[in-house]
Amino acid sequence: MAAAAGRAWIHPRDLALAEAGLLGGFAAAALAGRGTAALPATAGLFGGTGRANRLLQAEADHLPDGTTLLQGLALARALRRLATLASWDPLASLEAATTMLQALEGETATPLQLRPAPFATWRREILVAPRSGGEPTLLAAAGAAANWMASEILDGCDPNPAQALLFAAAVVRRRKRLRAIPLPFWAMPPGGRPAVLPFGDPAVWFAAFLGRVAAAATEGAAELRRLRDAEVTVARLTTSGRQDLLPFAAAAALRAPAVTARGLASQLGMTPQGALLLLKRLQAAGILREVTGRRSFRAYAIN
Repeated sequence: MAAAAGRAWIHPRDLALAEAGLLGGFAAAALAGRGTAALPATAGLFGGTGRANRLLQAEADHLPDGTTLLQGLALARALRRLATLASWDPLASLEAATTMLQALEGETATPLQLRPAPFATWRREILVAPRSGGEPTLLAAAGAAANWMASEILDGCDPNPAQALLFAAAVVRRRKRLRAIPLPFWAMPPGGRPAVLPFGDPAVWFAAFLGRVAAAATEGAAELRRLRDAEVTVARLTTSGRQDLLPFAAAAALRAPAVTARGLASQLGMTPQGALLLLKRLQAAGILREVTGRRSFRAYAIN
């Protein structure tokens, strides 16, 4: 699960649907008692439709609006870039950090200005090479996030949690101590509710950060098992001939949080109608399920 900022929380599958243009407004729908329609994956963790709508309505003031949604998508893209592009280092310089932070704010946002001296001090402190028996990487990442929120580096505006958490991930990647970038803020147990991230309280922040690392690891392991089970089921599928694209459609679905007929058609070089037939065959086989609850402009995910 993803927290784009303080209590602005959204399931990553809903982020994927939003990126595909398949979701409407969040807070307005929640206030109107239609939160499950606007946030189907998020609402699914809150129980039945009635209970989910009530909980989302109660949290409407903290749900992502359009601006926060765009920031959440930008954060997810930046984290993906960190994980896949070794040459990209947002901590390399003041200019690199400014460019990264501006991407989180959006193209139309007021240009951010960073104060050079405070930034240099903060950067020097968080990038101290770990010594034998020194600070572990995850604690260094947690400290970088907390210190960013407490800093006065930004000129004319306050720092936000999305910035801090991305810097934390950048610290982990730069130290080259882990094979993957942990996303501790992408974890909330089923039935849980969004909570304010305690950046301003050093007494509890480090424990909260490490707790979310553990929760993310647990959720990630469960998700990996689920995908591997689905992969075994896909391997058993019988196809109608050598030119059948069903296995390729299944492989595409295994590698995406949600897939649409149009997106699949683009990947496989076929018509959207043909792609939709493949998706429906995978749904009938119990591999995929529809995740928007709509009758048109639908999306599918691994069951």
